[in-house]
Amino acid sequence: MSEGRVGVRGIDWAYTEVGEGPLVLFLHGTLSGRASFADTVASVTGAYRLVAVDWPGHGDSGWHPAGWSADDLVAAVPELVAALGAESAVLIGLSQGGAIATRVAIQHPGVVRALVLINASPEPPGPDAVDALARVGIALAGDDEGERRAAASGLQRIFHAPGWLEAHPDAARRELDQMLRHPRQAMPLATRLPATYRSITDQLPLIACPTLVMWGELDAGAFRGPDMVEAIPDAELVVIPGAGHLATLEAAPEIAAAISRFLARLDQK
Repeated sequence: MSEGRVGVRGIDWAYTEVGEGPLVLFLHGTLSGRASFADTVASVTGAYRLVAVDWPGHGDSGWHPAGWSADDLVAAVPELVAALGAESAVLIGLSQGGAIATRVAIQHPGVVRALVLINASPEPPGPDAVDALARVGIALAGDDEGERRAAASGLQRIFHAPGWLEAHPDAARRELDQMLRHPRQAMPLATRLPATYRSITDQLPLIACPTLVMWGELDAGAFRGPDMVEAIPDAELVVIPGAGHLATLEAAPEIAAAISRFLARLDQK
């Protein structure tokens, strides 16, 4: 496994990669990081180049002080794929990562060989969720360490299945530390991005590539899975029992196995 950086749209994007073969690009959720895919990447089988990136403003990646929108990230992903030396990639996205990947597949179909969407809705979050996330971003930018930790811990309780934090204290602590290491000044900007989404539900039939839709059974959006699979021409649904929103931490072996099967079938087409 190696780490690197690549310039896209005036900022450095940090990434971790392992393996050789067709590019498979992992895109994380808001306030998470590329480390959230570590266990999943380690368990995916087959000959692929597996690359996990930090979104702008997260982890070790740079960011624009003026902020960025969902449309900015959609435009950046094809350039990221090219900067990594590939013409196309399988995009695997969790939450924000999946929301952006879906839009890339619609707007830039030639860049996306296949999609894996994990707990990623085609609908924008509601106003209450948008406002709550923005408040977390402001808290994370502050100097009060107690407030910062409380804000991040509160998100963990929303994002994870009941009881997971208590059952996995070491993993929960690593995740919390990851959120607290993000660039402080970038946090209010990163947490405003969900307010820039527009619904793409009516555009799902435009997705031309094979698509694996995955939902954690306990994620609040899991009810959307069947409708998404019905709308996307070449799609299948996998539900992860007992998993919440951050399913790549809660059920990495199950997710990796589903991804491995999907990639193997893709190679046979």
